[in-house]
Amino acid sequence: MLVSYAAYQLDSVIKALDRAVDERGVTVQLLLESAAHLDGGGGAHAYAKYQVYEWPPHERVPPEAKLHAKAVIVDGRDVLLTSANMTNAAYSKNIELGVLCRGGTTASHVQQHFDGLIGTGVLKSVAS
Repeated sequence: MLVSYAAYQLDSVIKALDRAVDERGVTVQLLLESAAHLDGGGGAHAYAKYQVYEWPPHERVPPEAKLHAKAVIVDGRDVLLTSANMTNAAYSKNIELGVLCRGGTTASHVQQHFDGLIGTGVLKSVAS
């Protein structure tokens, strides 16, 4: 699962994720602030192989709330908690910071949190 406010097409990341899906059958979940944040630099079609979720703006309380979390969770085993969005600017221009947790229960707890938000309907699937 990749959690990001925005996801602007990053060719190297998309190619690696696509290979994981095609060659190893990996399931990729992408959670974004809004599906509209897929538009910059490639659009939603670049993520068509993934399960994409959003927090619908019209269902938030308070309405001005934002999904500001950024994380990469791998198999409920490893998690990168980061300030970086999944964008070219975050990876090549900005000063960002993250913490990588390997093993233990941190990754599974973070995954369970987002799975719970999906399961209760707070986060909704975006049709591709």
